[in-house]
Amino acid sequence: MNIKDKKIICEILSWCLEDYIDLLCIFSIIQKKIETFSINETKIYVIKILKYLINNDLLKVGFAKKNGSFEQWKLENNKCINKIIMDWKTLETKKELSLGDIAWFDLTEKGRKKFEYLNNLPELK
Repeated sequence: MNIKDKKIICEILSWCLEDYIDLLCIFSIIQKKIETFSINETKIYVIKILKYLINNDLLKVGFAKKNGSFEQWKLENNKCINKIIMDWKTLETKKELSLGDIAWFDLTEKGRKKFEYLNNLPELK
């Protein structure tokens, strides 16, 4: 993982400290950090970062419920990632990604510790 990846992961995790975030939020964070990427390049990078975050148990995948709680998907990590990829492909045939589409993400305790570690790295300042 390079410095750019670490900075983006740190920012995503920092957003998750406060509340659940959706796929559009992650897409927007990456789009702002890497302005030279096309929409398709940004999407590919989002999937790369999500694979890291989910496979390392830094984020949980699920839905934000109307009552404010989070409902985690009952799928293995690789199936969560595949579902996001497939649902995003299907969505693209109909409309652009918008707030709440496809999945929401919640920080795990391991993710909180990873944020604290990354946030204290001098090279990320």
